[in-house]
Amino acid sequence: MRYAAAVVIRAEHYATRVHNVVDLQGTMDSGQPFQAAFLSFYRQTGAEDRWGEPLSEAFVEDGIGLTQYFERGVMQFTPEVGVAARPAVVELLRVTRPSDGSPAEVRGANPRPGGVVESDGAEVSDRAVDGTVTGFRQAFDRFAGVTSLGQPLSESRPDVAKKDILTYPGINPGPIRQYFEAAVLEHAPDSDPSVRLLAAGEALREQRYPELAWLGLPAFRHYPPGGARDPYPPELLDSSLADAPSRAPATLVGRSRHGYALAYHPQPHLFYADGWYALYYDGDNAVVAYSTDGIAFDRRTTVSHRSTAAGVAMYYHRGTVYLLYPDSDNRRIFLRIGVPRAGTLALGAPLEIVDMQQSFRASVNTLAFDPEGRPIIVFRSFDAQADGSWQTTIWLTAALDATLRRWTSPAPISMPAAGAGFIAGMSGAPGVVSDHLLVVYGSADSVYAVAGPLHEPIRLRHARLDEFTGVHDVRVLVSGDQAHVAYRSMDGTTPVMRYRTWTADAGWSAPQDLGPSAVHTTAMSVDGLGNVWVFYGGPNVIAYRVKRAGRAEFDPPVCAVAISELDRNGLPWLASSQPSADGRVALLWTVQPGDAYEVRFHSFDHGSQRPGPGCPI
Repeated sequence: MRYAAAVVIRAEHYATRVHNVVDLQGTMDSGQPFQAAFLSFYRQTGAEDRWGEPLSEAFVEDGIGLTQYFERGVMQFTPEVGVAARPAVVELLRVTRPSDGSPAEVRGANPRPGGVVESDGAEVSDRAVDGTVTGFRQAFDRFAGVTSLGQPLSESRPDVAKKDILTYPGINPGPIRQYFEAAVLEHAPDSDPSVRLLAAGEALREQRYPELAWLGLPAFRHYPPGGARDPYPPELLDSSLADAPSRAPATLVGRSRHGYALAYHPQPHLFYADGWYALYYDGDNAVVAYSTDGIAFDRRTTVSHRSTAAGVAMYYHRGTVYLLYPDSDNRRIFLRIGVPRAGTLALGAPLEIVDMQQSFRASVNTLAFDPEGRPIIVFRSFDAQADGSWQTTIWLTAALDATLRRWTSPAPISMPAAGAGFIAGMSGAPGVVSDHLLVVYGSADSVYAVAGPLHEPIRLRHARLDEFTGVHDVRVLVSGDQAHVAYRSMDGTTPVMRYRTWTADAGWSAPQDLGPSAVHTTAMSVDGLGNVWVFYGGPNVIAYRVKRAGRAEFDPPVCAVAISELDRNGLPWLASSQPSADGRVALLWTVQPGDAYEVRFHSFDHGSQRPGPGCPI
């Protein structure tokens, strides 16, 4: 069944999911006219109360036909019937009904207290089989009965996990539920309303397109509001266009369920060895993606040994990879060490570096190396105080020997006043310059520096460096005997990306303002030729400027990437390569083209300084 073209008759746009529900009119390849009234059916059968918001546009699903996914169900159009409720629960649970059409689950019959509807051998009542008042009959009527929910597959009964009855995937048994072909009703006595529908449409989407593969289909990506008489997008009417390119011509690194896929700015996520290795957080694990040439990342490997929170980091130092991540409670810090090998990371067993005994006391973990190559780890704790305020502290621990199995006890190095009351929390960016330690961190309104001889903690000195207006928007890189520091500060009333350097002998250079910059838009690289690259800007246009080795000033700004309004996450969480490939620096950023997130990649040649993906040429 193929559709030649269609126009929109009526449309309603849902801003939360960024999708439309439409009535369509068009012609099929055979010349036969059709009308697919998804919006009318949506309104007539309970609208958002029944279906939730749309998860997709209406589109031709390969092997199925014209379909639209919603949070709580799926609609399907056929020329013979029109728009109808698709039996999403039958598909989801792979239900086989008896040949006589009776319910799939035969369990103690409902004694029929309260209002009852006889429906194909099953009952829909306002009471469950145990007598509990559920209100399912009233909900059944409100949602247009069989037209919307389909035939009952079970009685209204407590959901118990047994092999011979229906159970909903991924949800704990216990509540009273009734299964229908197209929906599942659940009794929720402590909520308003007391009857809710489970997210059967979302669950079927995940089952049909596992591991966020649905985000690769155009229909599941964000769409602008449609209008009457607008031509319907052809990629939605032809399943052969399912692999249509993304709106942004950039390389896909991976997909994540979490908007902090690249958090945080002081942490590195990308380096070049025998190809590009990119680290991101998929919502549960740390994942490394690999590409030989930056054109396609075709290999992805989970590298954390257990679930982790956001805030993973990957360092490449003297041919060795250091992978740093917290546990899911932000209580412990783990370190894995290995080498890149033909697109994989050969990693050793995880080392537990710190256990701070309480959640949120070991996060945003960063690392630097002493002159002998031993790691120094900086992390932050985030503590609720008795008066309801918050206290953030920056801590330091250092390896005592080359085995990395003995570490100093974590010691606080930030000023208590700097971390008081900053609800977003601070994070530290460390570097070792010759035999001196430098740690830069930002508080609610100031950026601070801690500096002094590496092995003489008593001589570390604190200083307020500048104004600060970011949230983790600070990056420190060391090249030779100089530290390069980028952070988000203020130029009058305008937030800007600011750059300066530090040496043990001369201290701080004068600041240079590179241009206006939004929050969570900070990245910096030093390439193999000694050129310094700083990425900043946003939320829609990310820029970069390069300070060539031996020069004092930066070149003019160049557009690195333009992010479509439909893809924009608001928190691009930039990360750039360190180290880079010879002659090239690469950038990672996060977008939200649908209900999940994508990490994207583009590399830049220091000689050409051309605009990147989506930028006007």
